[in-house]
Amino acid sequence: MKKIFYIISIIILYIFVSCDKVEPPYIENPVIIDTNNNEGTKRVLIEEFTGHLCPNCPEAAHITKVLENNYPGKITVIAIHAGNFAIPISPNYMTDFRTSAGNILNNSFGVYTYPSGMVDRISVLGSQLISPNDWGNIVNERLARQLQIDLKITSQYNENNRSFQCRVEAKTLDVITNPLMLVALFTEDSIIDYQKNNNPLYGPTPDIPNYTHNHVLRDCITNVWGDTLCDNCIVNNVYYKNYSFEIPNNWNADFVNLVVYCYDSATQEVLQVIEKRIK
Repeated sequence: MKKIFYIISIIILYIFVSCDKVEPPYIENPVIIDTNNNEGTKRVLIEEFTGHLCPNCPEAAHITKVLENNYPGKITVIAIHAGNFAIPISPNYMTDFRTSAGNILNNSFGVYTYPSGMVDRISVLGSQLISPNDWGNIVNERLARQLQIDLKITSQYNENNRSFQCRVEAKTLDVITNPLMLVALFTEDSIIDYQKNNNPLYGPTPDIPNYTHNHVLRDCITNVWGDTLCDNCIVNNVYYKNYSFEIPNNWNADFVNLVVYCYDSATQEVLQVIEKRIK
């Protein structure tokens, strides 16, 4: 009996430590940048590590929504469902939002606390993984940076055979000494399913049966680490990548987004991100 009590105590402690409580304030004295014209301006990528069994994750999702509202058109979120809080559990949590790409990212960046995330994959106090409480301040700082590379997307979607083609145009605007990598992937919004929750501000507790899952990572077009865009990149040069993909039948094409981002291969810093509905 003592042994069983000990094991249960360890499990409870693990869950308590692994699922972080998100505390206000979410943003301290933000400087709102003009977002009327998004062409040629810096945009920010938030990679949010989450799971439908994580009771603090709805609060983190709310933070990303606040940031999207504060900076219209300048925030792209990828919700990466991975780890112990993302496993399917009967009877209500049987949808598997995990992906092979998400699992690779989760393991490669050493994620063990949920929710957590990366903002342009920059390192803060020696870690790329940042608490949701700090996302707002870092986003604000990143948006104030000079744009080093500009991205544009032209695409076409065929509703009859669900085929998707796109062309990515990347123009270097600054001297960049390290090779640049380009990642293209899909996310999906408005997926209604169960979600654990411990904050009544965001829905019923402990379960939200009709939770709206947004920005869910679906699959990568490229390798999870991307394709080489350029090595010894030349300022004001334009580089192109063409991709094609067949959209699976279980994705709602009305809510599928193409996300493309470019990062420095040496530092892993995301220099620019762009997002577009496929339809």
